[in-house]
Amino acid sequence: MFLASVGGAWVADRLLGADRTVFYGGLAVLLGHLALASLPGPPGVAAGLLLLVLGSGGLTPNTTALGALLLASGGWVRRLMHGVH
Repeated sequence: MFLASVGGAWVADRLLGADRTVFYGGLAVLLGHLALASLPGPPGVAAGLLLLVLGSGGLTPNTTALGALLLASGGWVRRLMHGVH
């Protein structure tokens, strides 16, 4: 599962961008949960887990990058987070 993050970062850098990769990664996680819930037997488990791994690989590195961009911009998000600490 951790190696999927490398693929998700590559897709975001080279093909789709971080925003779209996060969206499609979330969609893959949603479809993975639906597959686990609705498809019976080992094929459902395999499809669901594969979609969950691919979706997590798209989400994990890119949400971190988008969060860093929000904090680096110095806007209202940074001021809000400064008050939390």
